[in-house]
Amino acid sequence: MISSLMFLALASQGITFGATYDCGPGYARFRVASCSAGVCTVDYANPGAPTRRIRMYQSQITTAIGRGCHTGKTAQDYRNDAARYEAQANALLAGSKRANVPARVAAVPHNRAPAAGGGALVLGKYECYTLSGGELESAMAENFTLYGGGRFTDYTGHPGSYSYSGGIVTFSGTGLGGHRAKYTPGVPHSNNPPHITFLNANGEESDSCDGQG
Repeated sequence: MISSLMFLALASQGITFGATYDCGPGYARFRVASCSAGVCTVDYANPGAPTRRIRMYQSQITTAIGRGCHTGKTAQDYRNDAARYEAQANALLAGSKRANVPARVAAVPHNRAPAAGGGALVLGKYECYTLSGGELESAMAENFTLYGGGRFTDYTGHPGSYSYSGGIVTFSGTGLGGHRAKYTPGVPHSNNPPHITFLNANGEESDSCDGQG
């Protein structure tokens, strides 16, 4: 029988409620009390500082966990978990494609863009965050807004273009030009918003952005 704690963890993208996450020597420690509509109540402590109760986006927490904040697991354990969940999701998607569907093609919702990589990108504003010195901070200079037709604007409103294939978004133009990012589907303003996570030159995940729709 699955425990209630394990169920909550699975339901919240791997977050274990009530457990203390250690982000390593010289970095923060935090404990997640609860999450609702993509925002979590967190007991947070910087090194040598008292614990304080704050509110954080759930995506900020999952990004920190993916970068090594853990409750006994290693960073590789979390990467292995993520790979397993992705494989399970891909298997479910593959199964759904075999189902009988009407011959008539439905219209694409206005807030989604057709994507060569399978599924669709959620259009709209994406707000980005970074883990710096143990603190999860807003990375406003990386914010962007996706539009249909492969167009986007950066946080200053300057236009650029993007392509999407194989789950990877590639930006052209503005300060984001040349950057590649991994897209994870989701629903804006839910416990599982869409994510676009930038990849560094080695293909490792770095700053993460939540789709606001």
